[in-house]
Amino acid sequence: MSKRTPKVEEDNARAAASEPAQAAASASENASAAEKARKPRLTPKQKKWLIAGIALLVAAAVAVTAVVLHKKHRGGDEGLGVEVVTVAKQDMSQSISVTGKVASSKTMSVTSDLRAKVKTLNVELGDHVKKGDVLLAFDISDLDEQIKTLEQQTSRAAKAKAREKEKLQRALDQAVADGNEAVKDAAAEADKAYQAWAKLAADPEAEAEEVDAAKDAYYAAEKAVNAAVKEGNANVNAAQEAIEDADYASNDDDNDTAKELAKLYRQRNNATIKAEQDGIVTQLNTSVGSTPEGTLMRIEDDTALTIQVGVKAKDIVRLEKGMRAELTSDAYPDQTFSGTVTKVVNFTSSEAGSDGEKGGDSGDGYRANITIDEGDGLLLGMGVKVKIYLQEGEEAMAVPYDSIFEKDGTSYVYRAVPDEKDPEQATFEKVRVNPGEPGDYYTGVASEDLSIGDLVVSFPDMVSEGDTAPYFVSDGKDFTEEETE
Repeated sequence: MSKRTPKVEEDNARAAASEPAQAAASASENASAAEKARKPRLTPKQKKWLIAGIALLVAAAVAVTAVVLHKKHRGGDEGLGVEVVTVAKQDMSQSISVTGKVASSKTMSVTSDLRAKVKTLNVELGDHVKKGDVLLAFDISDLDEQIKTLEQQTSRAAKAKAREKEKLQRALDQAVADGNEAVKDAAAEADKAYQAWAKLAADPEAEAEEVDAAKDAYYAAEKAVNAAVKEGNANVNAAQEAIEDADYASNDDDNDTAKELAKLYRQRNNATIKAEQDGIVTQLNTSVGSTPEGTLMRIEDDTALTIQVGVKAKDIVRLEKGMRAELTSDAYPDQTFSGTVTKVVNFTSSEAGSDGEKGGDSGDGYRANITIDEGDGLLLGMGVKVKIYLQEGEEAMAVPYDSIFEKDGTSYVYRAVPDEKDPEQATFEKVRVNPGEPGDYYTGVASEDLSIGDLVVSFPDMVSEGDTAPYFVSDGKDFTEEETE
């Protein structure tokens, strides 16, 4: 059986790569010496052929060098031999890898509508606080003065209102009394007129004209009674309306004053600002002596951690809420943290970019939130790598993607069989396999002739069946995710 050795081919390739360069260098030295001796003048045709010859030499050198570099990239270091990996059981789960920064899912902005100077400030940027801790206190001396002035104004207004109400009440009482008196007098006059009319009407000797006159006097007296009642009621109503108008106007003033006082009382009660949750002070916008507006500070709970990540379009369609995630950080190279996908933002918008920047790589504008289940040690703002499991799989015998090749519709791998006499040498033989479900880096295989622990060639295009060559065992993960897509 003919056996080829890749090591010998490499030496020949290196020699072939170096010969054009040496020839070019020698030609250059000879040309330089000749030029010094006689400096001949070349014709345009000679110049043309000379330039073409040099270009061909350079192209040949580059081509041979490229072949050697290609072999080194695909097969590993040629000096070590052919790259092989050990057949083993692998996790056949499917996942995507993204990056992001640790953030808090519980953030509180501390604000106040009180416009006063900060008297005491008990925290600094980065401090841990507990719920109920006093963060700062405002100087309320000016506020107390405003409250005092407004309370005095309210007191004086209340006294004036009371006096005015008493005055209006007296006017009402007087209107009632005057009305009653007028009605009483009118009624008495009407009663006299009625008695006179009745007396004349009973007298048979009375003249008809006298009786009629007495009757008219009585009717006039009755009209006077009605007029007195009407006038009395009008005067009483006017007095009552005056009281109501005064109360209404006073109530408007009282309401405005009461609202202003209530606001000042509330501000005074809130002049001492306390933390409403545990966390870290991650933003501080005030200092002692300043008169802050808007947000005074921000507190983020560093025990409720989340990560927002950018996701590519081809992955977002497979991402679902509830999927498991594993997190790693350069700060803890030997530790893995767990998380869960709690939100999938499967649309893009003009505002998505800014959110994406908070979370990490922006992907295609799609985003997802990962809630960290246990993140002891992870710090806010810390960069992490996230592996989201799109499909959970079981362990199975597997080989790298690139180890499998097809011939005549059948899948094979090259198994490396170490030489018993020279363990650094191996012979490569073709083994039939049945590929199964792919994982992230490996493809599950079934085979009657391949077993756990066997060695298979990483890049089968570098050898042929029956070849013998040096080899080295790789861990099988010296490639990037992009190379497996």
